[in-house]
Amino acid sequence: MSLTKLKMALSILILWFALGVPTQAASVSSFFPVVGGASITDATASMGLSSVLVSANGPAGLAVGGTLGSPIPGLLSTATLVPLGGSLVGGSFSVLEFTQLPPPLPPTPTSFLSGTFLDAVSGPNFIEVLFSVDGGSAASSFGAHVLMSYFSVDLGPNPLDALSLQGVLDTTGTLTFAAVTAVPIPATLPLVLTALGFLGFLKRRRSHLT
Repeated sequence: MSLTKLKMALSILILWFALGVPTQAASVSSFFPVVGGASITDATASMGLSSVLVSANGPAGLAVGGTLGSPIPGLLSTATLVPLGGSLVGGSFSVLEFTQLPPPLPPTPTSFLSGTFLDAVSGPNFIEVLFSVDGGSAASSFGAHVLMSYFSVDLGPNPLDALSLQGVLDTTGTLTFAAVTAVPIPATLPLVLTALGFLGFLKRRRSHLT
């Protein structure tokens, strides 16, 4: 086989392998908020770590940004999280929108946004959870993933440690759901760079041989 054919075959093989390698599991650090993207904010939220339930104390959430158009008020947000050994390992969230019906009928709740747990991190006074978006009338405005942030001065320096050490920690704070996008660095970049470096090596070797 000629050097040119060998070069082409190896290049195709390396690039195919690079593009075919599975990406790592989604994590909070691999996403960042979309500038001007859709978000939901509720400053009346509470969190009880005895059941790890984050919820608004009424339909006071406000959705803005992205392709939502006009601000959408009156949303009710709830997230149920699964603790294990001082970490969060599962859960889901739901945001409801209430449609006003003619009196005396009560408002009808409909799904505005919902999702499933992927990853969680915490720091002084905050917990962040990455969710995949499963459905809801606003799903297309938020995209495939959302980042839930809960901030409260009551959480302390190590919020997740409180799960295993105290068992019960009731707090009040601000709950936010924001549209996010993946960090634009492909997980296969090292392999692609390897392929390109190998091409350069073959080119230099060919020049020496000729």
